[in-house]
Amino acid sequence: MNRHQRRTTSARERMQQSKPQYHWLVAAEVVFVTAQENLSAIRQNTLVLSDTPNLTMANIARAQQGIQLAFMNKMKGSPNFESLKIVDVVLITINPLGLMTQTEFEAKANMDVLEAQMRAAMDEGSIKQHGPTAEPESTEEQPVPTDGTEAPEQAEDRPMEEMHRQ
Repeated sequence: MNRHQRRTTSARERMQQSKPQYHWLVAAEVVFVTAQENLSAIRQNTLVLSDTPNLTMANIARAQQGIQLAFMNKMKGSPNFESLKIVDVVLITINPLGLMTQTEFEAKANMDVLEAQMRAAMDEGSIKQHGPTAEPESTEEQPVPTDGTEAPEQAEDRPMEEMHRQ
């Protein structure tokens, strides 16, 4: 390859990175037979890029090829690699990720911005926090029973057998 061809390839790669394309995440199960004739399956993911928002048969075929290639690369170092035979590739899900450039797709998230967005969403109530929360304690006085029994929170502080004796 001469110097001019290298520049063309590099320019072509830069153009691909700046040209928005539709991204699709494909999850599939690869069904294969081992040397011992055991039927096995493994799940794999691949990414499909398309110039149109429609996923065509050619895109689906590329997804299946990508899944098979990822499977072969994963299994390459395993014993009996040469005897593995792919029986089927079952597409499980195809998820659209959106229209974006390759640079946008590979961008790293700014964690400070994400945390601020999460806090704002939690404050407005559109996202609920799970797990222990630090809620302010109530300043209202708890009602005191007048019938001689204990308030529920007082009863909870006593041992169980003491509560059953009453």
